[in-house]
Amino acid sequence: MIVEQIEEEEEEREFERLCDAEEEVEERIKELVDPHLKTLARKYHHLVYYDDYNNEVFDKFNVELKYFYDRVIKKDQIVIDFIQNYPRKDRILPVILRAYILDDRWDFVQSQKDLGFSPTMTGVEFERFIESKFLEAGMRVRPTPVTGDQGADLIVEDGHNIIVVQCKRSQTAIGNKAVQEVAAGRGFYNASSAWVVSDAQYTKSARILAQKIDVILLHYSDVDKFLLNCSEA
Repeated sequence: MIVEQIEEEEEEREFERLCDAEEEVEERIKELVDPHLKTLARKYHHLVYYDDYNNEVFDKFNVELKYFYDRVIKKDQIVIDFIQNYPRKDRILPVILRAYILDDRWDFVQSQKDLGFSPTMTGVEFERFIESKFLEAGMRVRPTPVTGDQGADLIVEDGHNIIVVQCKRSQTAIGNKAVQEVAAGRGFYNASSAWVVSDAQYTKSARILAQKIDVILLHYSDVDKFLLNCSEA
């Protein structure tokens, strides 16, 4: 009886130590996330999208979370100690990370939905920025593969109409190549319209060619107004 009682007491103490350790590591994960929360929120809105069946697809964001977990969370000493002391419990840590971002801080994540244009945006970030404009207009958007996109970065569906869009983030004027590529994408994807959207101006040659082969050239700041005019037409 005495031995059993001692074992039970030890089990209780071990359980209490585990609970304390879990609480400590959870708080530490939150502390590690907070300085990067704005970036993670931006990544969420750039990487999560709806597929053709109206399912929210998290695949790319999950990859980003794993990268953040491996490069930031797992390098912290408190987290390292927890994994070493409780190796079977390490699988709960990514769950804590995800829950904190998408549950506890969801209001903040949503508040970062429309971050607006930034001159420091990467090409991919600019694509997601333009994509958000079509989504807010109630259209369905499918990003194309990074390689082999056949001249289109986004495929936008508005009812029975399909628009192929090439997004060009550039410090110099956009020339004929973008016009030719998106025109080819229009044929490849059987689209009714082809757009180039950029943060830069277009060369005179590009404007002439676009008019000749019926390609729409837009500055990103004109997209919302153009979509509104289209909906009212």
